[in-house]
Amino acid sequence: MSNAFRSVGIALLVIMVGVPQVWAEEQPPQKVYGAVESMVPESADATYQEDTSLTSVTTVVNYDNGVMLPDGTGGMLWRKGNVQSDIPAVDNAREVKLKVRELADQLLTDLDWEIFKNASILPVTFVEQDDFERSSAFGRYITEALIYEFNQRNVPVKEYRIGNEIKGRKGEGEFMLTRNHRTYVKNRQSLAIVGTYYQVKGNVFVNARMVRVSDNAVLRTAQLVFRQTDVVRRMLADTGPKLSSGYVSMRDFETMTRANDLTAIDLGEDLH
Repeated sequence: MSNAFRSVGIALLVIMVGVPQVWAEEQPPQKVYGAVESMVPESADATYQEDTSLTSVTTVVNYDNGVMLPDGTGGMLWRKGNVQSDIPAVDNAREVKLKVRELADQLLTDLDWEIFKNASILPVTFVEQDDFERSSAFGRYITEALIYEFNQRNVPVKEYRIGNEIKGRKGEGEFMLTRNHRTYVKNRQSLAIVGTYYQVKGNVFVNARMVRVSDNAVLRTAQLVFRQTDVVRRMLADTGPKLSSGYVSMRDFETMTRANDLTAIDLGEDLH
């Protein structure tokens, strides 16, 4: 067959059928079977599809990879691992700030502002509900944040932690705030902001009260529920059980397997 005849045949085929669209057609997307989402290629051409006939796919969210540790007194403590949250830490911090702002709003709503003519606010550290002698960074932060919130609303607030002198320490700075003192409330019309918190799994319940020092009258109350985000958990960290030093005897195998050489403690006996 001559080249001229072959060219005529191809031309007639193009006219009858049309130009082939082989390269113009969209290629079928590549599918990934039996893989977890973290293994799916980050490509526009690869789509995830679960095929239960091959492998069941499970997405693990907030997996706690903590460990059990001895507490030195015969018990065990759960040491939390690093749990990655989907919410950025800065958003969790802002949530705490906004919660304290709401707390201040509750304390000041419908309050007769005449009481501030001869009195000022004295926010004190929030304490654990079950132990008034125990607090944490969480309780101390609420106090600091309330000072800011009241001041922004033109409510008179008194800083009672000012010392009598400025202490300078070389290489550290100059200091005037102190907690190593007792402050007598001379103005009995002052209003103390006191509060407690109680933590359970996932939440922290906070209660606040505005109390008149002269007669302990409760003028206003407020309460909120904080989510135990990573930020809040770290602030509460020093209120829970702490790891303490302990002693564990280590001996050779033969000694530990001879009952005559073991003490009562080694044998696990209960000593009274």
